[in-house]
Amino acid sequence: MPLKLPRYVFHRANGSFRYKRYVPLQLRTLIGKSTLYRQLGDSYKEAMQNLPLVHARIEALIESEKEKSVRDRSIEIIRGALGDEVADMVLANAVPEYSEIEDALNELGKALHKQKLPSEIVEQIYPGKLRQEVITLEMVLKDYIAVNTSGDTNDKNTQASLKALEMLSRGSLSEKSAPVAIGTRKDAYSVAPDIRLKALELVEQDKLSERELLPFWVFRQLYRGQCLKQLHRSA
Repeated sequence: MPLKLPRYVFHRANGSFRYKRYVPLQLRTLIGKSTLYRQLGDSYKEAMQNLPLVHARIEALIESEKEKSVRDRSIEIIRGALGDEVADMVLANAVPEYSEIEDALNELGKALHKQKLPSEIVEQIYPGKLRQEVITLEMVLKDYIAVNTSGDTNDKNTQASLKALEMLSRGSLSEKSAPVAIGTRKDAYSVAPDIRLKALELVEQDKLSERELLPFWVFRQLYRGQCLKQLHRSA
C-alpha cells in the first residue's frame, strides 16, 4: 500500500525521501531557482523526523526573501559576486570613479539586467550607489508588532494588531487609524483584544466607520459603556 506523504514530501525512485517546494513566482529571479529541494532521509521514519525542521527553514527562507528590502538585496548580491571589500565601499559610498571596481559593478549590473532581475536592483548595483530606504508607516508598524506582540498567533492582542496591519496594507484602514488600532499611539487606552478585533471586522463590513472606530481606542472609562453600546448596535 503506497505511503500517504505530507505536502512537499516525495518518495524517490532510489527509496529516499525528499522535500520539494516551488519558489513563489515573484522570488524566482531573486533566489535564482524555481524549486527548492532538501534531502529528508533514506527511510520514512527518518524523513518524518527531519521534516518539521526542514519545512521551518524553507518557510523562514521564503519569508525572509519576501521581506528583504531592495537596498539589502542589492548589497547582498554585490557582496556575493564581488566580495566584502567592494560591498563595504558601496555601503560607504566610496567607489572611485573610472576605477576597476566601478567597471566590475557596471558589468555585474549588465549581467543582472540580462537575467531580468528587477530594475530597482540593477539601478543600484550598476553605478554602485545605494538609495536610502523610504521608511513607511507600514514598515514601522511591522517592526513594532514584531517586538511588542506575542509570538503566539492565537494570542488575541497579536491577532488584533496583525489584522489592523493587514487592513492598512489593503487600504481598508487609514494611516490615521492604524497606529491607534495597533496601540502605538501614546493616547490610546487599553482596549480588550476581543473588542478591537470585533470593531475592525465591523469596519471591514462597512458597518462601522473609521470615525466611529476611533472612540473605541481613545476613550476614558467614563465613555466605555457608550462605546460598547455603539459596538452592539453596529453588530
